[in-house]
Amino acid sequence: MVVRYWKEPEAGYSGVVPSSIVTVVPARHAGAGDFQASVILTVAAEWGGVLLFEHEAHEKHEKHEGTEGAKRKEEKQMTDMISAETVTQVWQDMARASLDEIPRLVYQMEAEQPVVLVYLAAVGSALFNPHEQEIIFYLGVAVWQMMKQSQRRLRKVTERKLEQAEKANFDFMERLSASPEADLVSATEAMLATYPEPEVLRYIIGAINEEEDYDPDDPPIRDEYRGMAFVYLKTVLDAFVSSLAGAPRSRRRR
Repeated sequence: MVVRYWKEPEAGYSGVVPSSIVTVVPARHAGAGDFQASVILTVAAEWGGVLLFEHEAHEKHEKHEGTEGAKRKEEKQMTDMISAETVTQVWQDMARASLDEIPRLVYQMEAEQPVVLVYLAAVGSALFNPHEQEIIFYLGVAVWQMMKQSQRRLRKVTERKLEQAEKANFDFMERLSASPEADLVSATEAMLATYPEPEVLRYIIGAINEEEDYDPDDPPIRDEYRGMAFVYLKTVLDAFVSSLAGAPRSRRRR
């Protein structure tokens, strides 16, 4: 293997390091073909020199380390995400909940997330009919229950976080409406690819647009108001996401 090393302080030298005096150690994060064939060479003391890698090799290594670091971060974020199975379990538990359990959930939310509870109770009062308001409130409570399953502790949402999330979502809808070729369905599908909690967001999208075989006494949200329902519920979800603590904790149902 041809490497560059200092044999003496005054002079550089390129040559073949004899394998008999080289210790080959696998590079922990190097990939095949990178960083001098993916090994770290330690020149034996009797060779009288210290290995000095080419500048290009350093650049490859740094680039690889950056890529690996980003990959590890992405993998960690994926393991911290709320799974589709958890989302399904929560909404099934909510669907099976008795009428006596609903007030308990509301009281619990009042204690844990008072700002969100007030927001859900008042949202769109001049826009949605009473039944649609009930749907949005119910979905908001379900989203809260899902977010409580995160490996990271869910802190109390502040008014500031909620206001910031709402402004960002209204700005998004304004940009969407200004583009003649854009539509909400395509925009939300694209959003799922990068959203921090895609399965919870997917639940919101599906619940808002669900209309097959619905009970006449339980009609879905009217077509013309689904976009606004999405804005309000995503505002709640965004505020929850931004209120998650940084350190993960052991997963358990709460």
